[in-house]
Amino acid sequence: TRMKLNWLGSPAEGDLWRNTFKIVVSIVVLYYVISGILAPFKPDYEYDEKTGEMVQVGPDAPLWVTVVNNIVGMSFGVYSLIVMIKVRRSVRQRYEIEAETCCGDAEDCCCVFF
Repeated sequence: TRMKLNWLGSPAEGDLWRNTFKIVVSIVVLYYVISGILAPFKPDYEYDEKTGEMVQVGPDAPLWVTVVNNIVGMSFGVYSLIVMIKVRRSVRQRYEIEAETCCGDAEDCCCVFF
């Protein structure tokens, strides 16, 4: 919020930057709630004395639960990556910090991703 950026990491117009913290906290809480609800449960296993192996006795999570959970996780990951790249770029521009690596304009992405 000190940089007066919105929840997407872009410069905010007017006083919209004042809601950035609330919106980002809401996104994070929503992500953890959805992930907690949709987290695939682990099936139960028992030892089969005849074969000497562990055998699954409980059901697997439904496919849709796994797919939705993966989509939510990937979406949050991509959102986090994009926002961190944009915030890093804004900080470098504001304080006139030059790129130091061979990545050039892609330095923000490289530093955030790796």
